[in-house]
Amino acid sequence: MSVQQADERGHLWFLSASDSHKNAEIAADPRITVIEFAPTDGYYWDNKHGDAVAGLKILIGAAIGKTLDDSIEGRVSL
Repeated sequence: MSVQQADERGHLWFLSASDSHKNAEIAADPRITVIEFAPTDGYYWDNKHGDAVAGLKILIGAAIGKTLDDSIEGRVSL
């Protein structure tokens, strides 16, 4: 499963196949509860120019023995 959406409060929503093992466990085990994850801050990392440019920079960097940093990163508070 992967995050499909985050709402305006930063809560995360997931999609799951109706015939998945996780859904079967939930249906068969009444002790299962729903857990809401509401983060208060986070850390992000991404590349500036897209995956193709970042990949090319990695290849060139490996060939010349240098790191050609193409990243942006930081913290966010929600």
